[in-house]
Amino acid sequence: MKKKRAIFTIVAGSIAVVFLSGILLVGLSSNGFGLMAAQASSDEHSYGYDNVITLDPEENVVAQLEINWEAGPVEVKAVPAGKIRITESSGHKLEESEQMQVRINGNKLEIFWDHSRFKLFSLNFFGMNSKSLVVELPQEVASQLTEIDCSNISGDMDISGLTGTEGEFSSVSGALRLSKLAFSEDCGLSTTSGDIILKGFSSENLDASTTSGMLRFADTIAEEMHCHSVSGEINVEGAAQKFDSSSVSGSSRAALSACPEEVKMESVSGAIIVELPSNASFTVEHDTVSGSFSSDFPSTDGKGGKRVCGTGKPSGELSFSTTSGNMQVLKASAAG
Repeated sequence: MKKKRAIFTIVAGSIAVVFLSGILLVGLSSNGFGLMAAQASSDEHSYGYDNVITLDPEENVVAQLEINWEAGPVEVKAVPAGKIRITESSGHKLEESEQMQVRINGNKLEIFWDHSRFKLFSLNFFGMNSKSLVVELPQEVASQLTEIDCSNISGDMDISGLTGTEGEFSSVSGALRLSKLAFSEDCGLSTTSGDIILKGFSSENLDASTTSGMLRFADTIAEEMHCHSVSGEINVEGAAQKFDSSSVSGSSRAALSACPEEVKMESVSGAIIVELPSNASFTVEHDTVSGSFSSDFPSTDGKGGKRVCGTGKPSGELSFSTTSGNMQVLKASAAG
């Protein structure tokens, strides 16, 4: 019996070696299952094999954009003129069944990819089950969108140069990097672990949330700004009439160019920091179990346990709540 088992083990091991050797040879003959091609050109969002679709904006009126991408980076950008150009890239030549789906539905441009259509042994093996997407929109289209909805599961998302009425951007593990975007109404941003990075961004109502990613906003303007994170850091530079944030363990910082009408910030153990212009006047109330509060602004006792800060008539109300996190209000000139 033991001899039979030994023979079986040897035979099974030999078969496994042959099988793995075959996979290795296939991988080497295809640039490492597309890995080498992907690494060599990932910065350009190209995996080596491109599939390109172009649309004439004069023949296809586009006022809305919807992208639903499974795995891989997504880039949407404005270009001076020309046609709408949609490029997907993969580590191997795509069969028709593996290609993205592009259609015009009314005035909505829809771009979809379901990665279950990839074949196991034709895709980029060893974790390279992804494709990149680049969408180039002529300025005449990019500046007149009413709705933009972009989502993916993994891979960073870079969006720039668009103007719209409403926007929605989401990723599970990829980062959202949005620059030079403007929305006249609402914009929602969400990730699970990816960072959310904004630069030169504006909307009437901005709602950004993440579980473990960071929120980093620069030159960001909104009438109302809502920032939520569990463990990620919140760092905002910009302006808002109403600003609120919530965090469990991540720190929260809001450097605002003008004193808002209302600020509400909550945290369990993360620190809270607000930076305001040196001429700001406001009321502040804070609640904490073991955290501390400090302010660069001169203050006096007000009604209902509030502090009146600054030298003029208060134009804003600040409210802080923590369990153990410290709270600070800094003058912008003294910040950093």
